Amino acid sequence: MAIIGRDPQDMFMAARELERVGGGLTAVLNGQVLATVALPIAGLMSPLTVADVASQETDLEAALTKLGLPQSYPIHLLAMALPVVPQIRLTDLGLVDIASQQFIPALAG
Repeated sequence: MAIIGRDPQDMFMAARELERVGGGLTAVLNGQVLATVALPIAGLMSPLTVADVASQETDLEAALTKLGLPQSYPIHLLAMALPVVPQIRLTDLGLVDIASQQFIPALAG
């Protein structure tokens, strides 16, 4: 799970919302869930129709502008959060070179 925010309570609420829907993307402001794209299949896919997911995504994009973020912001986050995508990825344990399966030191020694 990757959470970006300023307010710890909003960040906690975002985590709880994603737990509730089984994964996905959400936007929270001042203790209120503004929008959620539920992706309960491995946190990446939805059993809903494309039209239903597109509607949720449209709502999320509108919510992101209320947070002062660009509408495409989650796409960049998803790419970084997926450790199976080739190249270097950020995981909960640190930076990983996916090809070599080795951690990359955060500080040059």
